[in-house]
Amino acid sequence: MSIVRKIILGYVVIIFIPVIVFGIYYYNQIYGNLTQQFADGRQKILEQAYSNLRADMVRIESIHRLFQYNPYATDYLDGIYESESESVYAYLRYISPLFTQSMFVNSEIESIMIYKRKDEVFPIAKQFLDKNDIDPALRPAVDHLKPGSGIWIRQAFGQSEPSFIYY
Repeated sequence: MSIVRKIILGYVVIIFIPVIVFGIYYYNQIYGNLTQQFADGRQKILEQAYSNLRADMVRIESIHRLFQYNPYATDYLDGIYESESESVYAYLRYISPLFTQSMFVNSEIESIMIYKRKDEVFPIAKQFLDKNDIDPALRPAVDHLKPGSGIWIRQAFGQSEPSFIYY
């Protein structure tokens, strides 16, 4: 074997093959680290989005308690007010500001509706609805709710963004 062939073979064995092997190993290490960092970053973003969603849902649920334990709203729903003028006064003076404040503070809320059980309660078209106005498909889930508890129901209208209703 000539000296030129020995030099070329030595170059391939001593320099070329180790550089290629080390390059492949180094590339795999870098690729693995980058994909792990990317996956960890996406996981953290998802966890942060979930905690933000959970905080928003808890804030909306607190509005449920605000209306449920408000003495003026409960008196109104119990039909304590004897005349329509008393009902309207209580609504305008005490209950309507609750609706306004809740809608202003929480921009995620599109509407607030309270379903009344008693027919003698003075109806207000957009805020106080009859219990019979609840969608019949949702009525079994809503009828079993106890005071102080609520349920989130996803309303699917084929929208790109999901719509949730809290009963």
